Amino acid sequence: MHWHLHQMEAHYHEPDGFRYSLNSFIRAVKEVPLKLHNDLTA
Repeated sequence: MHWHLHQMEAHYHEPDGFRYSLNSFIRAVKEVPLKLHNDLTA
């Protein structure tokens, strides 16, 4: 997720690049806890 933050910073003045990076970050934030939960309960 740290990588996504750097991508958002690098593309701050490019709307399409920033939006892509932001959406990727949001998706990662939503999926990581689910993945951890599944791994811990398996």
